[in-house]
Amino acid sequence: MHAVYRDRVSKVEKKRRFFEKYRNWFQAAWFAFTNGYFRGFVKGKIYTGNTKIVCVPGLNCYSCPGAIGACPIGSLQAILGSNTYRVSLYVFGFISLFGVLFGRLVCGFMCPFGLVQDLLYKIPSGFKKKNLPGHKYLKYLRYVFLLVFVVLLTSLIHDVTGTGIPWFCEWVCPSGTLLAGVPLMILNPEFREAIGFQFYWKMAIMIIILIGSVFYYRPFCKYVCPLGAIYGLFNPVSTYRLTVDTEKCIKCGMCQKACGMDIKTFETPNSPECIRCLKCVSACPAGALDTTWNIERKKFETRFLQEEEASDNPKEIKTLLLALLAFAGGLGTIATQLRGGMFLVFTDHFEDLYTLGNVAMYGFISFIKVALAFFLLFTAVYTFKHRKDANSLRLMKERVRTAQIIYLISVAIFFAGLIFNLALLSTVISGIALSPFMLAGLPILLWLTNMTVKRAEGKRGPVLLWWILYVLGGSVAAAGIVFSIFIYEL
Repeated sequence: MHAVYRDRVSKVEKKRRFFEKYRNWFQAAWFAFTNGYFRGFVKGKIYTGNTKIVCVPGLNCYSCPGAIGACPIGSLQAILGSNTYRVSLYVFGFISLFGVLFGRLVCGFMCPFGLVQDLLYKIPSGFKKKNLPGHKYLKYLRYVFLLVFVVLLTSLIHDVTGTGIPWFCEWVCPSGTLLAGVPLMILNPEFREAIGFQFYWKMAIMIIILIGSVFYYRPFCKYVCPLGAIYGLFNPVSTYRLTVDTEKCIKCGMCQKACGMDIKTFETPNSPECIRCLKCVSACPAGALDTTWNIERKKFETRFLQEEEASDNPKEIKTLLLALLAFAGGLGTIATQLRGGMFLVFTDHFEDLYTLGNVAMYGFISFIKVALAFFLLFTAVYTFKHRKDANSLRLMKERVRTAQIIYLISVAIFFAGLIFNLALLSTVISGIALSPFMLAGLPILLWLTNMTVKRAEGKRGPVLLWWILYVLGGSVAAAGIVFSIFIYEL
């Protein structure tokens, strides 16, 4: 086993544990992202832009002043109670997609009210319990709330207009009360004059759950949340699952002790109760617990670990040119964004950040593209520093592949914004034209990296193809700089 790969595996493990430790910070960042309409918190107004037709994965109330998306449970009730529609393939498809991919990982990392309960449970008190008395039976209550309050009452009981009432949202949901009802009541005097029994009822439920969260771990998630009930059904079949190595497991119970949901992970690693917080994985002294995604990553690493030493080092000029191309591509992407991307959004068109097009297409896409540019710069510096080490190119190959995945995600978000705001079509086209390295440079760079790695393994490849790719890659990277400096007009 090569020392460089052993070090890499060790670093990846440390990074994963670091992410687990600071899960609450990720939750807070996700809350800020999905509730980024800060003007709503200032003026007490609900954002009504086009993004509200898009669901967010967690229980995030539509009426929260900062919410830029819709709650899946609220959307589901809106369809079930509609006098026009009876089923929404979009809502069912959205929930199923996140369920199949992550299961209740959404509850552990992407639910605002889950974050609130996690923070409350951290408050020191003389009494701490994981479960309420009767937990063995009470844990099925959330399926009752799903079936009765979300599905049956909403579908069967209608008002005078023939529209069903969203019973769970209006009479139960403490997340909506805390994140929407209370802020709107504080910021709008006219709302305070209309306070009645329903508001006091929901306030009572919210206070009971919030106080209970100080002493019991996530009571709402365990006994009430209908969205968690749905995601929990996907836990055993989702692509992201927990696995137990029975040969390593010593059944010490440390996983259950660390688990806030009080699950015997060594027996039922993919229980519907599991929110995939990964505390059990870190707590296991035998290293018997892991995730399916991490196992696949380890298999990917093993392919390198089992390779023999390269027969010889590649010529240094090849590695230097590869590093130079990555560096030029990074500069080109940064230059494009500084001239017409991120700075333009956050200065001249700050007010437009509240429109869907700018949030989805300018702000987020610009951030990802700049991050990707620095990613390429880091790759270039790393390759130059280790230019005499054939193994470094294998690591660079992985980095460039990761960069391309980031790029594809950013492109998807880019065109999602275009779909909802066709008025920005001309701006989109010019933005694409001014990012030549983003469109052509990354595929070329990955191709070159693959060829360089093969050369390190003794496979030379066609000389003419080498130089064609170098010329094309250098041209599109330089074009990004030239276009942004001399052509683009602010």
